Amino acid sequence: MSATAWAWLVLLFPLLGSIAIALGFKALPAKVAGAIGTLAIGLAFICGIAALVSLLGESPDARHHTSSLWDYASVAGLDVKLGIFVDPLSVFMVLIVTGVSTLIHLYSFGYMQSDQGYHRFFSYLNFFVFSMLLLVLAGNFVLLIVAGPSSASPPTR
Repeated sequence: MSATAWAWLVLLFPLLGSIAIALGFKALPAKVAGAIGTLAIGLAFICGIAALVSLLGESPDARHHTSSLWDYASVAGLDVKLGIFVDPLSVFMVLIVTGVSTLIHLYSFGYMQSDQGYHRFFSYLNFFVFSMLLLVLAGNFVLLIVAGPSSASPPTR
């Protein structure tokens, strides 16, 4: 697989983990919710390693890739796409974010067991990691603003 395909999977796993925990919060036991959240981030880390291996197999001049899913807007010569940019620096930052987040999830799995908002915590934490990864992989300024700190911070009470 290409480095961009691995990068899309890096984004997909935390997003799916967040959605799965949020939708199944009544049906899922707390430990299962924590396991889903931790597994999603761990899989994202593994996909980040695969993206790095994919990039290392290319010549140094060809290690910059873009990929887009669809157009946000095409108005008056402005063509904004939902796209990512994959290069060695972005893959390095993906590995940092997912590696540290996996460790945080593992620690939180045991530490948060007696908390009432266990499901919500892991759902928010997975969405936070998704937002940070979107910041790292954003292919244009519009996507960078969408993934910015306002979308990643949990709501206040």
